[in-house]
Amino acid sequence: MKRWWISALGALLLAGVAMCVMRSDTLPEAVSAERLVPLDQIDHGPWGRLLKKYVDAQGMVDYTAWKRSSDDRAALDRYLAELGRGDPGVKTPKAAVLAFWINAYNALTIQGILQHYPTSSIRNHTARVFGYNIWDDLLLPVGT
Repeated sequence: MKRWWISALGALLLAGVAMCVMRSDTLPEAVSAERLVPLDQIDHGPWGRLLKKYVDAQGMVDYTAWKRSSDDRAALDRYLAELGRGDPGVKTPKAAVLAFWINAYNALTIQGILQHYPTSSIRNHTARVFGYNIWDDLLLPVGT
């Protein structure tokens, strides 16, 4: 039962990431094929440092401080550019693939929130008909 739940969670996360499309100047363009690397060779250290700095023990993100720091917003942009170098077509251990997509989903979500912060809820950015929708208007080109 536990194994099924983890597989279902992974599939949902992958589907959520696949649906993210970003039309933003802050995210990277597609990278050339010679710069692509297997997903398990992406350095997630910069992301970990940002989380350690801006996420408290209860999992709450200090978006105000993060938004104020141009250096740390640039660090997030660089991390997203590094994620774009990932090549999902290369055989990679399942745990590394899952870690890559979870980190990509979370980093992209925080990027989207920071672009429109202050906001009281991410749900304020999920227009159903027209207007900005964080889940429809975010794109992280990976492996292209």
